[in-house]
Amino acid sequence: MLIDCDRCAARGPACPECVVSALFDAPAHVAGLRDEECRAIEAFERAGIAVEVLEAPPPPVPLRLRVRGRSVA
Repeated sequence: MLIDCDRCAARGPACPECVVSALFDAPAHVAGLRDEECRAIEAFERAGIAVEVLEAPPPPVPLRLRVRGRSVA
């Protein structure tokens, strides 16, 4: 795939919402998207939907409960 930003009709004010900008500005670990994820982003872009690539949220912290001095899992 060849992406030529110089020929983009939406260049300028639309750049911050562009999927290409999101991929270039993404942290290194996000740039390693799987093929199916890249195809999904491309499909959204072709449909005119702005895509923002976000970092995965941190895993949930397990809760430890104590009932009358005893730990409960």
